[in-house]
Order: sequence, then C-alpha cells, then structure tokens
Amino acid sequence: MPLSLFPPLSPSLPDFSTLLIKGEYPPTSPIHLCLSHLQELQLFDIEAGSPYEMRKALIICCDEERRMVDKLQLFDDEWLNINAGLGDVAHFLSRIDILYAPTVQRLSAILSLLRPSVTLMGGYSNAEKMVLDPPPSLVILQDPSNYFMDEGLLAEADTLSDYLTIVLDVMSCAKYLCSGQSSQATRVQFALFDSKLGGLRLPIVPKIQEEVVSHRNEEEDNSSDSTKSTEDEEDASMLVDGYFEWVGRVKNVYTSRYDDDAEAMSPPELEDLHSTHYMKLIRHRAYGGLEVESVYMEWRQEDGDENVWTGQSGTRFRWAAAE
Repeated sequence: MPLSLFPPLSPSLPDFSTLLIKGEYPPTSPIHLCLSHLQELQLFDIEAGSPYEMRKALIICCDEERRMVDKLQLFDDEWLNINAGLGDVAHFLSRIDILYAPTVQRLSAILSLLRPSVTLMGGYSNAEKMVLDPPPSLVILQDPSNYFMDEGLLAEADTLSDYLTIVLDVMSCAKYLCSGQSSQATRVQFALFDSKLGGLRLPIVPKIQEEVVSHRNEEEDNSSDSTKSTEDEEDASMLVDGYFEWVGRVKNVYTSRYDDDAEAMSPPELEDLHSTHYMKLIRHRAYGGLEVESVYMEWRQEDGDENVWTGQSGTRFRWAAAE
C-alpha cells in the first residue's frame, strides 16, 4: 500500500525521507500516514520473502490529549469509524504510539527519556527510561506552533531559532532511535504536520531585547523605530521548508488556489458538497529550496453515513481530478 494522508484508494504520497505538511490538513492525516507506512513495510517483507518484523510509528503531539481527542471526534473520520476495529487495521493502529507534549518542557523531558531498546542501552528499566522496542520507523511531530501561540498571540520571548530547535531536536531523536537498525526497510522517516505554520512569523531576537535596542537607537534613527519590530520578524514557514525533502501546503480551494490574483473555481459536478481543499507538494533539490517536482491533490470533505454510536454523520473524502 503506498504512503497516503488519507484512507485507502486515495491519491498517494511520493516516497520521502522528510516531509512537511502545513495548512488546514485533516486531523486524521497523521494517523492515515502511520497506517499506510506500516502496511507498506509489511508488504515489503512479504515481497522480499523475509520474516515479518514488528514495527512501530510514533506521533509526538504538541497539544493536550483532551483537546486532540476532541478534534478527532469533531472531525469524525468515517473510514476510521468503520474499519478501526477490524483485522489488520486494528493491528496497525495498536503499533502507533502517541505521546502528548503540551509544553516545551514536557517535550524536552520526553526526548531526553526516549530510548530505542533496553539491550542497546545497557539494561535500563522501563521505569527509568521510555523504551521504544522496536524503534519507530516513522516519527511525526504535530503542531509545534502551539508552543508559540497564546490564544492566537505570539509570546514575547519566542524567536525563530526556538521553533527550528524544536523541529531539529525531534528530527535528531528520530534518527537516534533507529541508529542501531541495519535493515533498509526500517530506515526512519520524519514528518512535520503544522496547521499554523503558514501564518507564523517570529522575530530573530526576543522582542524584549528589541525594545532595549530600539530605545538605545531612538535618538539616532527615530523614524525607523515604528517599523523595526515588523521588519525583524521572519516568515517561519519559508525557512523551515528548507529542512525538508517534500513540502505540502493545504489550503481551502475557494481562497486562492495558489494564485493570489486568480479566482478559484470549483468543478460544477462537486458544487453541492462541503469544504474543498487543495494541496500542492513540492520536492526540493538537496533541501535547498529549488523546485524540481510538484504533485497536486484536490478533495472535498462531505458528510458520510450516520455513525450508529454517536448518531452524527462522519466525514467522508471525495476526490477531484488534479490539474
């Protein structure tokens, strides 16, 4: 089964070592990516004629557990509602570990405790370390922008380097967890999902320091003080892109369809459905920012059949032909 952010029989992702998904992605996309990844590795074993190996996927969610559960329940993925308790799907779901890190301090503690195997680390007990055995072959970091937003407002001490440090620390941890694995099939893949990254702007230096500098330079260049803070803020999204092989941006198709000067049009045969989304995936050469390949996906999220347990209609994906 190819890698995908959606249920089976949907458009697939290209193979990747690192992947960034930003924008209004479906809340269940990280779970679908884990499922397709684990199923792909099982098929690899079968085709290679090698013994089946247990593998895991790890999601590190930068949010409260209750809040994340509420998002998943509100989205109510119809395919997961129907298939989560069945056969291989239930088995693969049991191989997904989810760790919740609602604060930067909790994330730092988690990363410092994670270990790939008891035997590799000289017999640490589970009480002393968080042992992942087998180590995950896919690690997902979800919504670290939550750390930089306080009810939608940027905290004064946050900087661009703080965000990048979090991403690179988790990326390094993912490589460390699989450092003892020799099989090509168990290479670690890393994905960052961040719904708020597209609108996140962070200063290069803390705002508190900026105020001191501005005060000292007030007499020298009074005219530039009013714009200094804005000019010193950088678009976090553009800089983070350069660390990833594939970068996908999800947007509502009714807004700009990646052309700010053009009006987005919907296919007439899909007019009666609900929210339309559009994703453009770009592959960068050597992570340097030069576009060499693009993949497009377009889909609608509509009401599915009524859930027999909740009485509510689940969310169903319907695909449109990509341009």
